[in-house]
Amino acid sequence: MKKPFFTSLAVFAVLSKTAFAYIDPGTGATIIGGIWQLLIAVFAAIVGVLLKIFWRPIKGLFRK
Repeated sequence: MKKPFFTSLAVFAVLSKTAFAYIDPGTGATIIGGIWQLLIAVFAAIVGVLLKIFWRPIKGLFRK
């Protein structure tokens, strides 16, 4: 089921005509803001996972 969907999506993407569209500065700022938020969320997730893994050894260092 997934293979025909992705195949047809790829065909439509390759065979599409040129779109004449204007992207204003507000749209660019929105895209940059979204990418920035995605990077911060990924960083926070990585830090959260690392803290969860290493929390007991870190806590043990301060108890001694």
